[in-house]
Amino acid sequence: MFLDLAATREGYVFSRDPPEKVRDWMKRDVNTIWISPAPIKGSISPRTLIESKENLVEILRRGNVVLLLENLEFILAKEDFGEVLDLMSTLRDAAIAYGSYLLVHTIKDAIEKKEWVILTSELKIIED
Repeated sequence: MFLDLAATREGYVFSRDPPEKVRDWMKRDVNTIWISPAPIKGSISPRTLIESKENLVEILRRGNVVLLLENLEFILAKEDFGEVLDLMSTLRDAAIAYGSYLLVHTIKDAIEKKEWVILTSELKIIED
């Protein structure tokens, strides 16, 4: 779905995989940020991702952007659910307001049932 949307839009991927792997997988050059707890050049920690909420909103504000956030379960394992939910809600609303798209990938079984219910009340499930 990301590749289809990114064919006519600027795309951003925030992933647990390094940028080279994401580009190989997508078979094209995309704006990729590696989410890693390790202090690796070109990566950001889960905490930094949450603290970058305003910058992420600015990306979506450009309009006609698709932002893919992969491995939400990893971020939830490292950070407070309330803060992650606030980030998802803010990005969702910004995407709607500015004509952009937010795609969030996660593994359902890796998330507590209550958290899954809350997240899916905010975000539409595309594929179960």
